[in-house]
Order: sequence, then structure tokens, then C-alpha cells
Amino acid sequence: MYIKRLKINNFRGIKELNWKLNKNFVCLIGPGDSTKTTILVAIEWALYPYWNINVSDYDFYDCNVENNINIEVTIGDFPEEFLKEENFGLYLRKDVDNEVDNDEPDSDNEAFLTIRLSINKYYEQEWFVINNRSEGKKISVKDRAKLSVGRIGENFYKDFNLGRNSVLKKYGDSFDELDKSLIDVYREIDNSVKDISNSTLSNIANNISTVTEEYAISPQNGFNTKIDFRNSEIGYSNINIYDGNVPLQLNGTGTKRLMSSALNINSLNPNSIVLIDEIEYGLEPYRLRKLIKNLKEKNANGQVIFTSHSPISVIEVEANDIVICRSSQGKTTCTNVPNELQDVIRAVPEALLSKKVIVTEGKTEFGLIRSLNQKWQKEDKNIEYYGVSTVEGRGGDKSCKRAEELHQLGYNVLVFIDSDVKATNIKANEISEKGIKVIQWNDNVSTEERIFLDTPKEKIQELINIGIEINSEEKIKQWINQSISINTTNYNEIESALGEDKSRKELGKISKDSGWYKRVDRGELLGDFIRENYDSFDSNKDIIKKLEKVREWAYNEI
Repeated sequence: MYIKRLKINNFRGIKELNWKLNKNFVCLIGPGDSTKTTILVAIEWALYPYWNINVSDYDFYDCNVENNINIEVTIGDFPEEFLKEENFGLYLRKDVDNEVDNDEPDSDNEAFLTIRLSINKYYEQEWFVINNRSEGKKISVKDRAKLSVGRIGENFYKDFNLGRNSVLKKYGDSFDELDKSLIDVYREIDNSVKDISNSTLSNIANNISTVTEEYAISPQNGFNTKIDFRNSEIGYSNINIYDGNVPLQLNGTGTKRLMSSALNINSLNPNSIVLIDEIEYGLEPYRLRKLIKNLKEKNANGQVIFTSHSPISVIEVEANDIVICRSSQGKTTCTNVPNELQDVIRAVPEALLSKKVIVTEGKTEFGLIRSLNQKWQKEDKNIEYYGVSTVEGRGGDKSCKRAEELHQLGYNVLVFIDSDVKATNIKANEISEKGIKVIQWNDNVSTEERIFLDTPKEKIQELINIGIEINSEEKIKQWINQSISINTTNYNEIESALGEDKSRKELGKISKDSGWYKRVDRGELLGDFIRENYDSFDSNKDIIKKLEKVREWAYNEI
């Protein structure tokens, strides 16, 4: 069985959703509050295999109970018995986009059933099989139970005892005989252990007697303490699974959740719909990869829909298995990722889990932004608070291409790049016309050159010293001498020989060509230098103007 279409109205954070599913293996991702979990709950409720759902006003969109909750799930490959006319054969439909199109299937169309759950202000719940040609027919809890749907991982801590609806019950038989055996055992215990001799319990009984005497309450035979095996409690709900002498409940969260998932997956038939929220919860990366692999293999004939906030999940699945959820003013959209974007998915998976993305020229700029974020968060909040992630580009026009690919998936993207390569500048102009924010330095320079050009004169020696700290004075002196034939790392001596303007230009070019700062940690050192000396920089210089533009873009709400 699988879901072909999902429609939701007025349910929790979703005022409106109309999602056509194209895959039987779906990884739902998106930034926080993108209603991914609500989608799973909606599916579970629409196909609920029990009598009633516990509903409250908070389950209505914006708590407005005047508008009914309506959830419609269109399913394919359902139980064959539903095809009979006396069941739901007259309510089959083909897949249509709205309520007015003719949805009567013919031999060329695959047949579907649409189940609608409607909940009114008094929490009254009705399940109907509907189409565009009739008022629909009620579907009973008995028939809904025949639709194999499993919500995995929600109450995993209950999956290790034989309680009500426990998955363990699917691994045993003859539970009636077990009940009878347990009653016999309880009677034996009751007969062999009458009174409990314990000072604490005795004191409780005595104190109760003292209090009740004051109120003229007299027990017939005196208060005492006993083991009480009431009939309503006789059963197998207290039987737990142990690992040797240790209950499985004492295992770590990841082990328990993974074991619960394995038990539930194995208990479902291969044609089931499996729903998992936050699949990575409690799992190490290798366990998460194995779980995803097993889900895809074991449920090949059914459907798996899971949510994730983990880059591991994004990397592990195929690009076209990923669906990006976004929510704006109650309207939720689900965007499929095309396979041709597999490279960018694998390269920067964290970008897909954010609202806005800064794509940098390379490692230097990436480190620069990381450092400056510390300054910005002291004055406001960090950029991550606003849903912004920063990812490395691959340099120049390749960074522009990465920004373009993320923009294609609906992300708000800024590309922060050098301007010293003509091909990059051409590509930057091209993507800017598509709505991508581009920030480049003036004067066709690299980041290193821009910093040397705009740093206050009295601070230039500090920049050189950072290069020395990273590379050694001998190397810096060698690179300077090879380029401008001056055998020194002293800025005053260099300026005396070349003049200020040329010294700035040459030092910027040497630092770029020799790769003084081309690592993330080295870019952070540059950022630390700018951050610590921010007030010393001329605010009209290009370095400050452009960094402030990055900050302004990051901190603006979408």
C-alpha cells in the first residue's frame, strides 16, 4: 500500500497542504517549524486503526474550532477485498488534482481510494471513503485496521513489555493460555505471602488507625498491609524483556529506539506504510545508515515516509527521495529534489536543513563569516537563530553554480565571492538576475587583497604577523622577496621602498598567491583580526560595507 496524495486543512500548524507523492521512499526535511511532524500525524490519524483519537482545541489550526479539521489520504495498492462493490468498489477513483474533475477510473487508470477524516468543534470524528461522484461511504474501524500503517519510534519505551498494543504481542501466540497461567501464579503468591512484615508499612497501618479513630471510623478486623492482586491487573502487561538479568529498559536511548524500530518494521507486512519521525534520534551515524538501508530494502513493496534533521540522512538517500517541506502563514509546500542535484546534496547537506544559505568563495571566506558571527551574536543573535547556514563554495564561478542549484530548490541564497576572475564576474551577474544575492569586492580583487587594501595603516603589520604565525617568518620573507625583491617582513621597510598604495597591493597579492590564509581556521584568524579591530576600520571602506551587507541579509526575516 502507498499514499498517492495527501490533503490537509486546518490541522495544527497546517492551514492548507496539497501534496502529490511521487515516491515510495520519502525523506522529509526542512528547517524547524516546517510542519514535517504534523504531516506524519495527519497520515496516522486519517488511517487510524482504533475507535477514537484524543483531540483538543490545540489540534485545530490557530485554535480556530469553527473550521473543521479535514485530512484526506489517497491510497493505492490497498487490500483486494476493498474492490468489492459491497465494500468500496463503487468509490474507486483515478488520481485528480481537484474536486470537480471526473475521477471515475477506467482500464487505463490506476484505481485509488481516498479516505477523509473530518473532526468538528465538538471533537466528533468521521472517516469516509470519498470521490467526486458521491457523498462517500463510512469506513469502519475494522476496515481501517486492515490498512497496514505503522508509526515507529513514538513510544519505543513501551515496546519491551507485553502491554496493550505492544509490538511484542505480534511475536507470540496463545495469549489466553498465558492469562490463565498468570492467574494461577498470582493466586499461589497470594496464598503464600499473606501479610508483609515491614516496619514502614506497619507504621502506615497504625497511623491510619489513629487518624480514623478520631473520626469515629472503626475497621472490622484492624488495618494491615497485604499484596493486592486485583483481577483488573491480572495479565501479562508487567512481563518485560530482559538482557540476561538486566531489563532492556535500562539500555541506552539509541539501542532501545533502534531495537523498537527493528521489532516494528519486522512485524509489518512488506506492503505497509511506515511512518518515522526524527529517524536519527539517539542513533550513531553508522546505525542510522543501517536503519535507512534496511527500511528501503525490507519495505520495497510498501511506502516509507520519515522526517530528519540530520545531514547523514540527506547524504544516505537518493536526491529524488528527498522532499523539502516549507511552511508560510499556514500553507505548507512539499518540494521534490531532482536527481540531477545529487552532487550538491552530498556536498552541502546541511544547507538543505536551513531557511537561508550563505555560499562562500572558499575556505577563507567561510572562516571569515564564522568569526564575524561571534561579533554579530554579541550585538544581536547569531545568524543560525535566523535559520542561516554557511557553506563552502568550490571557488569562483563554481560557487555561483552551487548557489544557483540551491536557489533552484527554493532556498534564499547569498553568494559571497571574490571579484578577481572575469569568468566569476560574468556568472555572478547572471545569477544575480535570477534573484540570488551576490556580494563581491570592488576593484576586481580577492578577499586577501581587499583586507590589505582597507586595513588601517597602523594595523598592517598585525596582518603580516598573522601570516608569520601560520606559515613561519622564513616562508613569508621568502614569498615577499620572490615577488618584490625585498628581503624583510617589516611593513615600514616595505612601505619605505614601494610606497603605501603599492605595498598594500603587493602584500595582498602575495598573501593570495601564496595561500597564507586558505584554510577555514586561517580564515577565522582573519575574521578575528577584523572583529577585534572593527572600530578602527573606516566605515566607508569596501571591506566594512560588504561585510555589513552580508550581515543585513542574514538578519533580515524571510
